[in-house]
Amino acid sequence: MPSPTPVLDEVRRAVRNKLTQSLAFQQLPRAKQQEIAHDTVNALRYILGGENLTLKQILDKMSAITGIPSPTTKIPFGVAATYAFFEEWITGRIRGKEPRATLEEVRMGRKKMFASSARAQQELGFRILPVYPAMRAAIDWFRANGYAP
Repeated sequence: MPSPTPVLDEVRRAVRNKLTQSLAFQQLPRAKQQEIAHDTVNALRYILGGENLTLKQILDKMSAITGIPSPTTKIPFGVAATYAFFEEWITGRIRGKEPRATLEEVRMGRKKMFASSARAQQELGFRILPVYPAMRAAIDWFRANGYAP
């Protein structure tokens, strides 16, 4: 059963002990959903981020929560892109299932996507909260709703 978003799908895979070899190039800002919902009206004018973490840091935090070892091997871009190409075609198009990786995901994994919420903090009083409690809640939710053991 696919997850609601690609990020949540990666959390689901981690909790199901199916962490793939990490594309540790990917860096994403994290924020709790409650924080974003609080300022929904202002979201078009402000960046509402959170802790800026690399994918490797995210996987390490999930590992600390689940007890599942975090990947230690970095896969070269060319290898990951080749895998994603065939995964999209064979799993996605031929077998009609959700691929474990897509070319777009691999390409995005090379980009640094850190963001600053400084303006929202100054003008809205936006508070960045630690990502760990949100991650713990997400993993607990995946387990409670049958997405992971």
